[in-house]
Amino acid sequence: MVIVITGASGHMGRQVVSMLASQNVELLLVGSDPTALKRIYPHINCCHYGDLALGSNGYIALIHLDDPSKAGAADTAEFERLNSSIARVIKVTSIDALGRDDPLLIAASMRSAAADLSGKALDVINVYLPKVEAPAGKASLFRQIVSAFRPVVGVDLVCRTLLDVAAHGGPPRLIVSEGQTGNWVFRGAKRAVDLAFALTVVLLLWWLLILVWIGVKLQSPGPGLFTQVRVGRDGELFKCYKFRTMKLGTAEAATHEVRATAVTSLGRLLRATKLDELPQIINIILNQVSLVGPRPCLPIQVDLIDARRANGSLKLKPGITGLGQVNRIDMSNPARLAGYDICYGQLQSLLLDLRIIVDTALGRGRGDNVG
Repeated sequence: MVIVITGASGHMGRQVVSMLASQNVELLLVGSDPTALKRIYPHINCCHYGDLALGSNGYIALIHLDDPSKAGAADTAEFERLNSSIARVIKVTSIDALGRDDPLLIAASMRSAAADLSGKALDVINVYLPKVEAPAGKASLFRQIVSAFRPVVGVDLVCRTLLDVAAHGGPPRLIVSEGQTGNWVFRGAKRAVDLAFALTVVLLLWWLLILVWIGVKLQSPGPGLFTQVRVGRDGELFKCYKFRTMKLGTAEAATHEVRATAVTSLGRLLRATKLDELPQIINIILNQVSLVGPRPCLPIQVDLIDARRANGSLKLKPGITGLGQVNRIDMSNPARLAGYDICYGQLQSLLLDLRIIVDTALGRGRGDNVG
């Protein structure tokens, strides 16, 4: 298996190339200064872009290791040099390139550009990485603290993924991350933040809870609190507590399927300000819900449950707000929402949680609006 690599002289490139070379993989390193590349890698074939002989058989993929500052745009000169012997281009960029744009659209535009320039359809795969570090072993306390704030990934996992994608292909968007499953520092800090929020609401906003409850009771017939069975972590059912925002007798359905006329006038205010979510401090204390996580759905939303189970996001603790909500994605598109849910799981960090909380507080968490 022969793989062509560009960007091999960078910090990440040196780690990736060294490990791939140790896996009995033949590499061809391409750059603007092949002499400098040869000094770094004296035992690996190197050449200039202009001398790239892709007419030979055997090259199965081109791995483009982008500088994070240049990530996101298709390099048309690169595609012009491709010929029919390579059908797969893997663009490796930083997770910072994800931004707020849909990477699936970026991949589609790159594939279209490739087809126009080379006369054939290329398999273009975007691989997004957090900070790449040495091979992951037993994580030190320092590494767990650092990765709790910003996700990291071991170069061994990166190389295994690149080899698999080079040989077998993959989805247009692939995020490689160790996640926070084994990081007890992150889990402890996230739980502490959740409990601190719940305690703050109880101690400082108890009067607001009472006023809202009275207001809901007076504004329309029915209870002040609304309970509904939701699907939690690993598919377990739990009772979710909220202030009632809809008229008594409204049929149980996903939020996007509910008519706007079913929402009371006070309910519209509560939903817009997220005050209707405050009773979920009960669920936070019971460790059923976190401040940030995939929004828990109803048991009848089978398509969303199946999509979350298939991509692994059903293993995440649900949240009062989430990545999908601040990107205005509701449950009407189960596959798309589940995609954002697993994105959150892969990119989980305390800083990401803070950003989602701030976005929600600024009114951007509108992914659960009524129809």
